[in-house]
Amino acid sequence: MRALHICLSLTVGLTGCMLPADMAYDERGDPAAGRRFAEDRCSSCHAVGPTDASPYAAAPPLRTLHEKYDVEGLAEAFAEGILVGHRGEKQMPEFVLTPAEIDNLIAYLKSFE
Repeated sequence: MRALHICLSLTVGLTGCMLPADMAYDERGDPAAGRRFAEDRCSSCHAVGPTDASPYAAAPPLRTLHEKYDVEGLAEAFAEGILVGHRGEKQMPEFVLTPAEIDNLIAYLKSFE
């Protein structure tokens, strides 16, 4: 009986470690690491903080993305290579993020909600 209890406990414990696809990213990612990523890779055009202005006026502040997009829905675009066409003088470069970078950036973007 004890062996069955241990086996069930391990099964429940391991199942709890597996994250469902629709789990909120802020529960998986590190918002501080997401901010560092944004500062390194996005800040030449986008405002990355809570109050700063975007260096490139046509680029929306990252803090406002949740107002226009389902932030968690951006994960697929980040994984496959986000490609955005703009009419302005600058174009957003195409880039592909690792799963950890995606989780962290999504967690950071969700911190503004």
